[in-house]
Amino acid sequence: MSKITNKPSKTFQLMLILASFVIIVTGMKAAESIIVPFLLALFIAIIALPPFLWLQQKKIPRGISLVIIILGFLALIFLIGLLIGTSIADFSLKLPFYEQKLQEQTQAVIAWLIENEFIESDFEISSAFNPGVILKIVGDTFNQVSNLFANGFLILLTVIFIMLEEVSLPVKIKKMVSDPEASLSRIQAVTQNINKYIAIKTVISLVTGLLVYILLLIIGVDYPLLWAVLAFALNFIPTIGSIIALIPPVL
Repeated sequence: MSKITNKPSKTFQLMLILASFVIIVTGMKAAESIIVPFLLALFIAIIALPPFLWLQQKKIPRGISLVIIILGFLALIFLIGLLIGTSIADFSLKLPFYEQKLQEQTQAVIAWLIENEFIESDFEISSAFNPGVILKIVGDTFNQVSNLFANGFLILLTVIFIMLEEVSLPVKIKKMVSDPEASLSRIQAVTQNINKYIAIKTVISLVTGLLVYILLLIIGVDYPLLWAVLAFALNFIPTIGSIIALIPPVL
């Protein structure tokens, strides 16, 4: 007599995993306006914590150290926001010009490909490539970045909360877990590794942004400072970030 088991089949488990994944992704997409500012605030707090702790080690009171960090953060946000806001307004006005210029360059490339028999003479560029769509995506990306900076107050409050909680976090962990020393050791190791990664990545991103700015300035590309800042920011994205940053100025 065969035994009856209630263990779910592998197919059911796979479907359950896929359904859970879809639900999680959908939920994250729906909560994008909350998740993105929070993750940005967490990233900023991780960067700001080392100088915050360093200021306190120099016998500067905790409150004054926090004010210094906040003022530096606000100054940086103001400068970047001013740069992006001005560039977005100017870019929107010149969008038809850039679209026409991109169309002409694309047609020239297509003509060369047809002449060298890489593609058929009846090839329709609109069926495979639409420069207007690409420029619209670039413009929409700028607008999303601008909207993100509009949430600066919420991001700032979250950063302040995370930094103030840094002192009391070990105490709370000791109350929550059975082996607080091991947990704190792992958290400190992870934090140190993240800080090292961010420090190295920041230096590389600064060099990348500076090189992009100098190169675009020499070539004569519009908005060299904007593209340099974009290259600096996107360079934090592993592997593809630098490639993505090069697309708009090349176009």
